[in-house]
Amino acid sequence: MARTGKISKRLLMIVLLTTLLLSACQPSEVEIPTERALSVEIMEVSYGDLQVRTTLTGQVHPLEEVRLAPKMPGTVRQVYVSVGDRVQAGETLVTLDQRDLLNSIRQSEAAAGIAEAGVATAEAGLAAVEEQHQQALRELNRIQTLYQQGAATKQQLEQAEMAASDNALNSSQAQVEQARAQLNQAQVTIEVARSSLEDTVIRAPIEGVVTEVNAKLGEGISGPAVTVAQLNPVVVKTTVSEYLINRFEIGQEVSVKIPAAQTEAYQGTVSTIAPAPGTGSLTYPMEMEISNPDGVIKIGMFAEVELTMETRENVITIPSEAVVIREGRTVVFLVEEERAVMREVIVGVDNGQTAEIAYGLNAGDRIIFSGQDFLEDGSLINDVNGKGSDAS
Repeated sequence: MARTGKISKRLLMIVLLTTLLLSACQPSEVEIPTERALSVEIMEVSYGDLQVRTTLTGQVHPLEEVRLAPKMPGTVRQVYVSVGDRVQAGETLVTLDQRDLLNSIRQSEAAAGIAEAGVATAEAGLAAVEEQHQQALRELNRIQTLYQQGAATKQQLEQAEMAASDNALNSSQAQVEQARAQLNQAQVTIEVARSSLEDTVIRAPIEGVVTEVNAKLGEGISGPAVTVAQLNPVVVKTTVSEYLINRFEIGQEVSVKIPAAQTEAYQGTVSTIAPAPGTGSLTYPMEMEISNPDGVIKIGMFAEVELTMETRENVITIPSEAVVIREGRTVVFLVEEERAVMREVIVGVDNGQTAEIAYGLNAGDRIIFSGQDFLEDGSLINDVNGKGSDAS
């Protein structure tokens, strides 16, 4: 009985091994890989307008800026303004010490008074001499008549001629002229002193904003004391290549962006176009004026001038990113039955964001504008937006 049990166990093991071997030898089913759809974004082609723009960089400058220095060195007596103050033309900004000049004016006025008195005395003396001269002339005429009649002597005639000579008259006239010259000199001295007094006052020559103050109370100054800039309007200065310069003209309106001032573009007007390149440059200086009533635009701010180079209206347009290069060909991927179909196109104008398709697409075509970089002709696709009609 024991041997029979052992044989049964052996048979069972043989059967199990045989079953396992037969199972291993059976051919397994071949798994067919599933094609993976690539995620893309789809849009419908339509007509639109397209503009090609170029951007020039520039910087904001004041319309006019003056650095005011006293015409004569002196000590600052009073400073009336601070940086940021708005001033009117003719407004007093700084005054210098005037004591020495005021004393000089007083002395000159006193000298002028003395000179006036001297002129009056000389003129009175001249009047008396002229009267004496007229009397001497009348006496000479009388003596000449008597001499001709033999009633006067030669000596009497000579004495009368000497008395009627112009010597005294000429001398008196010279004294008057000298007195008047002294008076004129005194008056000129007064005018010079008064002019110098005016030079101690620094006034604003233009309406504007104070951008710098170097004058300090009680300190001597001879250089620039105050700087005033006219900030409405302001000027944007840029340079233009020879390729673009003839696209501008005086009075032309241009779009100017100044990001530090506001997000919207300003409307500027071309005010100056240089007829020749700047020194040591191949570009032409150009200026544009921009209204700045609220003073938001500051001196030195960065500016961008936008110029429309070319315009296309009512043409087939697609996003520039939808166009790819494959094996040297310019292509776009269309959508047909959930498959990407490669089509060669001809691109017209491209502004970097939107491209004109001159040939190869029609309005209503559905194209892939995002996710096309890894596509091949015939690739299975999946529209992640599930719309396939509008890129926006």
